[in-house]
Amino acid sequence: MASLRLSEDMAWLVVFKRVYQNKSEKTVIEHLSSGPFKVTREQIRHVVRKFHKTGHVLSRTGVARQQDAARREGRIVFNKARCRVLVELLLDSPDDYLSELRAKFTARTGVRSSLMTLCRAIKAAGYSRKNARLRSSPALRALRACAASSLHV
Repeated sequence: MASLRLSEDMAWLVVFKRVYQNKSEKTVIEHLSSGPFKVTREQIRHVVRKFHKTGHVLSRTGVARQQDAARREGRIVFNKARCRVLVELLLDSPDDYLSELRAKFTARTGVRSSLMTLCRAIKAAGYSRKNARLRSSPALRALRACAASSLHV
């Protein structure tokens, strides 16, 4: 019996767990086989092989189809160079509003994107849009206590 194809989201989840977290096939099957859907070893091996070969989990026609649809709709397909510019802007000024970031991005690349597309690209790059703040941690509290005690001495 031929196994069903995994969705793109599920395939990326397999890659994350198997390649980046270095989980065993058995563990991946246990994590992803909830409810009526069951992931098989063949599906996992197929997805991982395709990822190592092409760097993507979709077939070449699937990737081309997505890119063609994005071009037809007039959306930006973020390539590596544009993503690099976006990450540089995020690192240079993490406190900027999304509209300010879009203006800087447009000035650097010459491409104007919608705020939603830019937001999706930021999330895909692994960043959030929240302002950069120091979180309260035990180390930070100890540092503040040390600074306060040195002021009163």
